[in-house]
Amino acid sequence: MNLKLMPDTREPQSDFDTVVIGGGIVGLCVSWFLAQEGKAVVCVDAGHQSGSIVNAGSLHVQMQSRFMRMFPDLIPDYEPIMPIYPLAVDYWQEINDGLDEHIEFQVNGGLMVAENQEQMDFLASKSKRE
Repeated sequence: MNLKLMPDTREPQSDFDTVVIGGGIVGLCVSWFLAQEGKAVVCVDAGHQSGSIVNAGSLHVQMQSRFMRMFPDLIPDYEPIMPIYPLAVDYWQEINDGLDEHIEFQVNGGLMVAENQEQMDFLASKSKRE
């Protein structure tokens, strides 16, 4: 597949088959998938970083610890979508490989360190949920 990022110069539409809320890695991939199937798609994003408690935008797939602590009531809403995130990262790799432009795509590991038993218990619970 040979893909190239181009600005959309078409006239704006007011009718869409699908509205995708969130322009993170998953939202953009869902939008891309649907557009490739010929759907009229609009992706709406608030334009701020870390809009949810799940993060794949920086290409690490995890629930963000900070948001888990700040908004524990939201965690059950995000758990069912976690399996989508690794698929989105894989798709970004495919997009990167097919583009003629460098999009600075990188996949790296990470490390979380617990300094006390409370933090260790939190990380164990976080890992189990993910």
